Amino acid sequence: MIHEQLWLELDKVGARYRNVRFWGAMAVGWSVAAVVTLLLKMFGIMSVPEWSAIGPLFGGVAVTLVIMAAYVAKGLAPKHEWIARQIEATFPDLRSGLLAAIEQRPALPGGRFGFLQESVLREALHHAASHAWVSVVPGRRVATAVGSHLMALSLFAFVVFNNLSWMPRTTIAKLLSTESAATSDTTSFSVAVEPGDTEIERGTSLLILARVSGEMPADATLIMTSRGSEPVSSAMPRSLADPIFGGRIATVKEPFDYRVELGGHVSKTYHVSVFEYPRLERADARLVYPSYTSLAERLVQDVRSVSVVEGTQVTLICKLNKQVKSAMLISVADASSVRLNGATAGIDASSVSHVYEATLTANKSHRLKLELIDEADRRNVEQFDFAINVVPNQPPTLKLVQPAKDLEVSPLEELDLKATAWDDFGLKRMGLSFAIAGQTPIDVVLGENAAAKQKHELANAIKFEELKAEPDQLLSYHFWAEDFGPDGNLRRTSSDMYFAEVRHFEEIFRQGQQPPGGQQPQQQQQQNSQAGQQAQQLAQSQKEIINATWKLIRRETASQPTKPFAEDVEQLVQSQNAQLEKAKALAEKVTDQQSQTHVLAVIEAMLEATKQLMAAHAPPSPAPLSPALTAEQSAYQALLKLRAREHEVVRQQQQQSSSQQSQQADARSQQQRQQMQQLDLQDEQNRYETQRQAQSQQESAEDREARQVLNRLKELARRQHDLNERLKDLQTALQEAPSEERKEEVKQQLKRLQDEQRQVLRDTDELQSRMESPQNQEKMSNERQQLEETRDQVRRASESLEKEQVTQAAAAGTRAEKDFEELRNEFRRRASNRFNEEMRDLRESARELEREQKDLSQRLTEVAQPDKRDKGEGETREGEAPAEPRTEE
Repeated sequence: MIHEQLWLELDKVGARYRNVRFWGAMAVGWSVAAVVTLLLKMFGIMSVPEWSAIGPLFGGVAVTLVIMAAYVAKGLAPKHEWIARQIEATFPDLRSGLLAAIEQRPALPGGRFGFLQESVLREALHHAASHAWVSVVPGRRVATAVGSHLMALSLFAFVVFNNLSWMPRTTIAKLLSTESAATSDTTSFSVAVEPGDTEIERGTSLLILARVSGEMPADATLIMTSRGSEPVSSAMPRSLADPIFGGRIATVKEPFDYRVELGGHVSKTYHVSVFEYPRLERADARLVYPSYTSLAERLVQDVRSVSVVEGTQVTLICKLNKQVKSAMLISVADASSVRLNGATAGIDASSVSHVYEATLTANKSHRLKLELIDEADRRNVEQFDFAINVVPNQPPTLKLVQPAKDLEVSPLEELDLKATAWDDFGLKRMGLSFAIAGQTPIDVVLGENAAAKQKHELANAIKFEELKAEPDQLLSYHFWAEDFGPDGNLRRTSSDMYFAEVRHFEEIFRQGQQPPGGQQPQQQQQQNSQAGQQAQQLAQSQKEIINATWKLIRRETASQPTKPFAEDVEQLVQSQNAQLEKAKALAEKVTDQQSQTHVLAVIEAMLEATKQLMAAHAPPSPAPLSPALTAEQSAYQALLKLRAREHEVVRQQQQQSSSQQSQQADARSQQQRQQMQQLDLQDEQNRYETQRQAQSQQESAEDREARQVLNRLKELARRQHDLNERLKDLQTALQEAPSEERKEEVKQQLKRLQDEQRQVLRDTDELQSRMESPQNQEKMSNERQQLEETRDQVRRASESLEKEQVTQAAAAGTRAEKDFEELRNEFRRRASNRFNEEMRDLRESARELEREQKDLSQRLTEVAQPDKRDKGEGETREGEAPAEPRTEE
């Protein structure tokens, strides 16, 4: 419509150019005819007797040539680009904006222009409204052309009538009779009306043409008659020099009859019928959640994408523009179909025939397209897609906070344990389970009926003194939480299993007897060292087997084992058999009676574990995994008892000649022990750094997801802001519209805004589905609730636009824009807080490294100085007593 208005403005200027050319050509034609007549008279041709025969022919040819020249001049209409250049030359402030506007072509489907294109066209039209473009061709120029034509015509008439006085009266009478006959012959014409009887889609435009054969009448009128209304007439303008009158009806909403009147002739009456393609006007979703969620039934209005938990009954309620013969939902994945039936419950009786619904149980995600067929076998032109995203009922999330690692504890220690639990639909019970290997597990309930989508703290202390723990015993512990699964039954989810090894209350360090000659029994020491290393390696491998078995127990919660279960159990059997062979080889190396007893206990427990694992393998059954885990823990505990509890530290002392050298040797030994302890601390720090790096990598993945959501919120806020600004402009234009035609144009623009607002609503639904995904549920539960409230504002803006309630739509759109901005700021604030926390950790780590570096430098200096003193003062001549140490004042 904007493009057509621009053409009309250009055509106004072009009409002045055509008028100047037309009247100028007429003036030139009449002048040429008058000059030719005078020349014929001067040469005496008009006085010959034959003039009575050729005179009328000459006059008719002259008049025809003049008319043809005038029509050719008028038909050579200047092109729009040429006119635009003339306007640009007259109004330099356009700055080539008009040339850019006339070059615009529709870039969107349906012959629509983009936002920037409409901006260029609107600026050109605003300039046309504020500046008289027709002034490019001044009115005095048109008046001069008309005056020249009148003068030339008067000259031609004077010459002709002056020459007629020279002709005989019989010739004049014959000439007049000939012209009268020609005039009567040219008044006859015929007309053909297009398109005649026709059928068009409701809401589209219709062009009616009247093609004339013969002499063109002066004007034509289109008369339309709708049912129950008075006839409406409108003028049909002529299409330049073509023998065609045309009339355009911008929007056809109802069927009507029409006829054309021109030159006293009335055409027959034609009928225009109206039809509609089947179309979805609105779709709602009624959600009936499973009972275990404790969620109330919910109606989501104007939806194309919805996220639901598995097992939810989804009823799609589709309101159509008309009654249809068939309505089907076709699955995009497997082409399966679901029929929509007429809805009766909860629907307004006035529109019940246009509402269809279908109910399906959401056990998996669906992508459906709507296929409509009306009574005339017309299919829907516009495609409508629905996305049902099924979110699985996630098991509870358990995270250990303290200590979250394996420990060594004393028999009198109290171990403080902390964890967090979170679930999407609430927890029935939460607790801690622990047991010493070979004993009955103890369950401690730490909470009941916990709220959904909230983080709950779990804390408990294990008192080893009350458990009567003994050294070299193994205590395993894990947290658990119970919720309702998709089948409605109670299910338990367990965290990772951790171990606490009970150490001796005190470690005994005893100086061994120095062998004769100051030599260690190297062979015996190597044998003891190898046996201890093998026991340590067996214990570490056995712990890995325990963890693998525990993971299988946690995974296999269904009644039937999963496909990789048999293969995983077979791998465990092979690993346990390999451990058993190594334990048997170790039994041949130990000679101590107590150690042999521990090795036999290890072998017996491993045999029992292998037996239970083989029972779980064939046939596949998760039930024997629990006794297998108990046997594996017993084997691990026996391996702990196998390790030696006493450490002998043998200090080799060299013969020293004085007590000072002995003190220096003791100082060096103490410094070496301190250096070993420092190395142990450094090793612990490295493990901490590795864990911190792993957490940083996990947090970076969360940050990437948060940034993507943040960018999407930024885009939605920007688009909503643009829609609000354009809506305010159209609201003002609608209030100030001078005519009904202008109001209709503004309403068409509002309809396009409504389509864009609906697209914002669809994109908001997609973002909401993303935030409800399993990986984002826990982190974005609060933000998702805010986004749901924002979506409600976007939906209200869309509905208000549909009802042409511009004020309400602007208010809802403004609130939606504000909510988008607030949600975006919340995401940005959270990311900023995480960044500040990381920077504080980095600064603290840097300070700690600096302190440790200074401490290490000081220790190295202290170690180096005694060495120099020993080297300088300890070198004495053979046979001489060592010198007395000097003291510095």
